Amino acid sequence: YFASTGHNLSGAFLRYWQSTGGLSTWGPPISEVKQRNGYTVQYCANAEFVLSGKSVVLGSVGSRAWAALAVKGR
Repeated sequence: YFASTGHNLSGAFLRYWQSTGGLSTWGPPISEVKQRNGYTVQYCANAEFVLSGKSVVLGSVGSRAWAALAVKGR
Protein backbone atom coordinates (compact mmCIF):
# COMPACT_ATOMS: atom_id res chain seq x y z
CA TYR A 1 0.00 0.00 0.00
CA PHE A 2 1.30 3.46 -0.94
CA ALA A 3 -0.09 6.12 1.37
CA SER A 4 0.95 8.86 -1.06
CA THR A 5 -1.50 7.63 -3.72
CA GLY A 6 -3.85 5.33 -1.79
CA HIS A 7 -3.14 2.41 -4.16
CA ASN A 8 -1.62 -1.06 -3.90
CA LEU A 9 0.77 -3.17 -5.95
CA SER A 10 0.66 -6.94 -5.60
CA GLY A 11 1.30 -10.22 -7.37
CA ALA A 12 2.96 -10.16 -10.77
CA PHE A 13 2.77 -6.38 -10.99
CA LEU A 14 4.61 -5.94 -7.68
CA ARG A 15 7.28 -8.51 -8.64
CA TYR A 16 7.88 -6.77 -11.99
CA TRP A 17 7.96 -3.32 -10.39
CA GLN A 18 10.47 -4.46 -7.74
CA SER A 19 12.75 -6.30 -10.19
CA THR A 20 12.96 -3.47 -12.74
CA GLY A 21 13.68 -0.41 -10.65
CA GLY A 22 10.78 0.10 -8.27
CA LEU A 23 9.88 3.55 -7.05
CA SER A 24 12.81 5.38 -8.61
CA THR A 25 11.99 4.02 -12.09
CA TRP A 26 8.22 3.62 -12.18
CA GLY A 27 6.93 5.80 -9.38
CA PRO A 28 4.10 4.73 -7.10
CA PRO A 29 0.93 3.00 -8.33
CA ILE A 30 -1.76 5.48 -9.39
CA SER A 31 -4.52 2.91 -9.94
CA GLU A 32 -5.64 -0.46 -8.74
CA VAL A 33 -5.60 -3.42 -11.13
CA LYS A 34 -8.28 -3.00 -13.81
CA GLN A 35 -9.46 -4.46 -17.10
CA ARG A 36 -8.78 -2.48 -20.28
CA ASN A 37 -9.51 -3.77 -23.78
CA GLY A 38 -9.52 -7.36 -22.53
CA TYR A 39 -6.19 -7.03 -20.67
CA THR A 40 -5.42 -6.80 -16.97
CA VAL A 41 -3.49 -3.56 -16.40
CA GLN A 42 -2.16 -1.38 -13.63
CA TYR A 43 -0.81 2.15 -13.85
CA CYS A 44 2.12 3.67 -11.99
CA ALA A 45 3.22 7.28 -12.23
CA ASN A 46 5.65 6.45 -15.06
CA ALA A 47 4.29 3.22 -16.52
CA GLU A 48 1.43 1.12 -17.74
CA PHE A 49 1.92 -2.53 -16.78
CA VAL A 50 0.00 -5.14 -18.78
CA LEU A 51 -0.44 -8.77 -17.74
CA SER A 52 0.23 -10.99 -20.74
CA GLY A 53 -0.30 -14.60 -19.75
CA LYS A 54 1.82 -14.96 -16.61
CA SER A 55 4.27 -12.19 -17.57
CA VAL A 56 4.10 -8.44 -17.18
CA VAL A 57 4.96 -6.27 -20.17
CA LEU A 58 4.98 -2.53 -20.59
CA GLY A 59 2.03 -0.91 -22.29
CA SER A 60 2.48 2.05 -24.61
CA VAL A 61 2.81 4.54 -21.74
CA GLY A 62 5.41 2.38 -20.00
CA SER A 63 7.35 1.74 -23.20
CA ARG A 64 7.78 5.47 -23.75
CA ALA A 65 8.89 5.98 -20.13
CA TRP A 66 11.40 3.12 -20.39
CA ALA A 67 12.84 4.52 -23.63
CA ALA A 68 13.22 7.96 -22.03
CA LEU A 69 15.07 6.43 -19.07
CA ALA A 70 17.38 4.51 -21.41
CA VAL A 71 18.27 7.74 -23.19
CA LYS A 72 19.16 9.28 -19.82
CA GLY A 73 21.47 6.34 -19.09
CA ARG A 74 19.45 4.72 -16.30
